[in-house]
Amino acid sequence: MARREGRTTVADQVTADDGRAFLLARTDTGLAGNSVASDHRGVRAFYIWAVGDGIVATDPTAKVHAPKFSQPAMPVSSDDEREPLFAACDCPAFLDRRDAAILRLLADTGMRRAEVVALQAADVDVAQRVALVRRGKGGKGRVVAFSAKTALALDRHLSMRKGQRQPASDALWLG
Repeated sequence: MARREGRTTVADQVTADDGRAFLLARTDTGLAGNSVASDHRGVRAFYIWAVGDGIVATDPTAKVHAPKFSQPAMPVSSDDEREPLFAACDCPAFLDRRDAAILRLLADTGMRRAEVVALQAADVDVAQRVALVRRGKGGKGRVVAFSAKTALALDRHLSMRKGQRQPASDALWLG
């Protein structure tokens, strides 16, 4: 659709300074950083569409950058807070042993959920107390170390895993 000559809209009158003032005003209201960034993305998407459809001649938001906000640090749970989770899995059943190994691995290494789920049996070296994360965030691999308690939980899981259906599966976690 071609832009109609001589026709102006309110969207034509917006400037980059207006966009910056809008984001600043949203920040001053106490809105969370993610919400302000979401507002920026919405306005930016509107102008990309409006330019593409010929409704406005230029995109005033092209030079307006999303504000940067610091992320608060995640609180670290204490051993006392985690102990009830571990105690809930302190049973001899296979799924309990599996869950205990998963929880201890998450707590010890800081691995992301998807990274733990994607582990292969060959990725874990209980003797060296390390696990290989093949594709972490951003596609990057890394090696993570874990404690003796986690090694024991993983060893128990691997021992019981041999008696399950499909023990030859490459996946670390069965069930």
